[in-house]
Amino acid sequence: MSINQFIFYRSSDNWYIRLVDFRNGTVWDENVGVLSSLTSWNNSVIRLNFSTVIGGHPVIFPSELMAGTYDVLFYNSANPLVSDSIEIGKRVTYNGVGLSELPQDL
Repeated sequence: MSINQFIFYRSSDNWYIRLVDFRNGTVWDENVGVLSSLTSWNNSVIRLNFSTVIGGHPVIFPSELMAGTYDVLFYNSANPLVSDSIEIGKRVTYNGVGLSELPQDL
């Protein structure tokens, strides 16, 4: 069974992620909808929204994302900046439709 999301259970409304391709270091450009080595920091930000129903932040992968291994890097900042520190990292295997296994800690 594949799932196209997982739940991130942390408080704060300021969480965002960046998706980095493990194979080549390209980063998901949220504005263009492709992996790129030239994307700006602001274009690579994927904001997470807290759901009171599930008590966490759904991490939903873009439908255009190709199959591969990705590092999901979590940041906690209201105003994303290049100087933000990675708070948490997860490695996922994405099969083009969903996750083929649970995320692994980096």
